[in-house]
Amino acid sequence: MTPLLNIAYEEGLYSQGTPDGWDEAALQRYGERIVRACAGVVADAVVCREPASTYVDKIKTYFGVQDAD
Repeated sequence: MTPLLNIAYEEGLYSQGTPDGWDEAALQRYGERIVRACAGVVADAVVCREPASTYVDKIKTYFGVQDAD
């Protein structure tokens, strides 16, 4: 199982049973798109010479993720 599929398992996406090969392939592609989007956010920040300390917040903002209370 790939790291991305492990995350899907940890998040309960396998709770209804094991997905077939197509579902796992789709999950893998979805995860890869997320990674590429994160890399793009960081690459843009690097080009703009923004401090590395801002990268996490930029990725969270891009995806609309808020810190848990």
